Amino acid sequence: MFGLNKKKTNPVASNSTDAEIEKAYHEILNLFLQILDEGWITDSYGKKIIFKNSIIIATSNVGAEIIKDGIESGYANDTIHKHVIDYAISKGIFAPEFLNRFESVLFFRSIEGDQLKEVTRLMIEKVTERIFKNKTIRIHINEDVVEKIIEKGYDPIFGARSIKRFIQDRIEDVIAKKIIEGTVAEGQEIELKAEEI
Repeated sequence: MFGLNKKKTNPVASNSTDAEIEKAYHEILNLFLQILDEGWITDSYGKKIIFKNSIIIATSNVGAEIIKDGIESGYANDTIHKHVIDYAISKGIFAPEFLNRFESVLFFRSIEGDQLKEVTRLMIEKVTERIFKNKTIRIHINEDVVEKIIEKGYDPIFGARSIKRFIQDRIEDVIAKKIIEGTVAEGQEIELKAEEI
């Protein structure tokens, strides 16, 4: 729910993973302390690895429930931000010296409205492209389907991931059922309806 970025760095290359930093072993967090403080670490062969041309972004879901409750209660972003940081430190999830190595702690609200619809459309597109690639079945989806997926699959705590899981489960299940029943075959085009979701 919030991101962290290292100051005074220049991007050269970008590698990303889909994991939160609080899940890392304590020793890894200690390595980050040196990287963020000194700008380098030494590998097991004694070779110095320099991070001067790197941007380090760490994501975390710490305080997701606090953020959700704060948004629903109408608290200001600064208030929610402070509560999340206080929670992370008081629970021993992050040490103050670790957080202080970062230039800023950014707080991201849950996506909603048109942004949520656009993200949902992109996720649907990925699944339908994969189905077309594997089965040459072209799937057309209208706005009613997008809204139904958001209604049934969106959870503000899990964000877009909950929609992604719902799309994969429901759309693939519906298409698989149609193939098994013989109502759709490879090379055909079909329109998925909201009532089928």
